[in-house]
Amino acid sequence: MKMKTKKDYLTIAVIILLMITSIFGILSANFTRSYEVVNQYGQTVEMFGYGIYAHDTYFQAPISIGTDICILLVVVPMFVIAYHRYSKSGSAAAHLELISIYGVALYYAASLAFGLTYNRLFLVYVALLASSLFGMFRQIGHLELTQKTTATRGLTIFLSLSGIALVVAWLP
Repeated sequence: MKMKTKKDYLTIAVIILLMITSIFGILSANFTRSYEVVNQYGQTVEMFGYGIYAHDTYFQAPISIGTDICILLVVVPMFVIAYHRYSKSGSAAAHLELISIYGVALYYAASLAFGLTYNRLFLVYVALLASSLFGMFRQIGHLELTQKTTATRGLTIFLSLSGIALVVAWLP
């Protein structure tokens, strides 16, 4: 069943914002400008000192730069492919794929907006967060599932073990 789809400008905006934030993050990769500060607990902390991650710790900034590389090289192409598949076929599988990649973009945007030190791209982070949140909910609202599925025994075991592992990992 092929359904008629139109251009989703919110998806295009999310893809562009993902590229902007990740490219600016990658361009911040200069590991020679660190400096030390004393935090509110009296501990000396090494700060990154360059680019948009200049006021983040030397521990956090390389993680963010690595995430930016993954976003640009993996997530953005997957997002483009998923959007193309969905706009061409309109199938439920392509729709679910698009929604799942929206979830990745939403998680990334929330990590940027809430987890990094305020910088020049803060409004871009907020725009990415809002666009990916509303885009994902919009896609979920248009989802039509007519097929009933049941969980297999293997899937049930996998999900149970994953849940237990998360509780064990985050409980301490």
